[in-house]
Amino acid sequence: MSNSGRYTSGKAGQRRRKEEEEDNSAAADMLSSLPEPLLSHILSFLDTKSAAQTSVLSRAWNSIWKYAPALDLCRGSSQRASAFKEFVHEVLSSRSHVNVRKVTYVDKIARWSDETDKSVFVEVIQYALSHDVQQLVVDAGSDSTDFRDFYRFPGMFGSISNSNLKSLELNYLVFDTAFVSSGFKMLTSLCLANCALAGEKGEDLDPFSRFPCLTNLVLRAVEPVGGAVRVCGSQLLCLELDEMKSFEIEVFAPKLKFFRLRQRASPQEHLSLTVPSLDHAEVALTRLSLSDIESNFTTWEEWMRQNFHFLFRGLHNTKSLKLDANVIEVLRRICVFLGRQTSPFRRLESLIVPTDSLPYELFHYLFKGSSCEEPCILLDL
Repeated sequence: MSNSGRYTSGKAGQRRRKEEEEDNSAAADMLSSLPEPLLSHILSFLDTKSAAQTSVLSRAWNSIWKYAPALDLCRGSSQRASAFKEFVHEVLSSRSHVNVRKVTYVDKIARWSDETDKSVFVEVIQYALSHDVQQLVVDAGSDSTDFRDFYRFPGMFGSISNSNLKSLELNYLVFDTAFVSSGFKMLTSLCLANCALAGEKGEDLDPFSRFPCLTNLVLRAVEPVGGAVRVCGSQLLCLELDEMKSFEIEVFAPKLKFFRLRQRASPQEHLSLTVPSLDHAEVALTRLSLSDIESNFTTWEEWMRQNFHFLFRGLHNTKSLKLDANVIEVLRRICVFLGRQTSPFRRLESLIVPTDSLPYELFHYLFKGSSCEEPCILLDL
């Protein structure tokens, strides 16, 4: 009796496995019946290694992943450089004649002195730029903070261009301004994070004016190597400066609508703004140390003149102003002083703050120069 029970149970298990295989086969057949352009689009949401592995689902899928409009090449934390190089070379070789819309390259454990790592980086970038890539994301980050070790873009490639590139994101690279040309004529969005800006020795850095269509620019933890940084953009609409490292920066953007600044309060920093069309500005102080400010300045009024005087003058045309809690905290300490000063704001309509308990002197300072008859305070919860 027990043997019969075990036999029946075994037969049932076999039937279940057979049914599961049939279900999987039916699902694969259903996917295979989809149009190739749609399948290719679906696979573009996977990283390239996972997309390649889908070829085992159906014979019809064997080569579809090679035509996906996006490449996502990410090196695993334990993947050897030689294995990653072999995988990348095989992928790029298999689709050498296929253009690509987006390329993402991430190698968090790259050793910049390693020739194998460097050759993979060069091969990916050259492939992307020679295959009409529209969006390029490169993250060659590691634990090193010495930019002298970083790969240089585009300096490692000499004179390069791509008439279709619209979006460029670089992380842990040297953005070599001496080699930047007008080759990226259609570039509209540029993000540099943990990068160094390097140009000719002793010269001011002005790479952004060479992108005639640039509308969005993000500089995050960027370290200039050389003179002052100039951001000149005739079409620039949005600008974000986040934790810039020891900078002197000049902004000339006649069409700029949105500006965000996140920065430590430091007496070494100078920011000059010419943004006459500004609609919205955000200012935040990160890692604020009140004791450091008090030890570096004789009075809070001196700190205000050196850190916020030029900034607020540059923002004088904004209609909306957002201030974080740290900014409010330091302005509270000099609100009586501010109440006696001329307000730089001419069009201010709304103030966005994390508290509704602003000192009257601070409110008066911010709005007394505005032409707006009914200014408002909005809570940023």
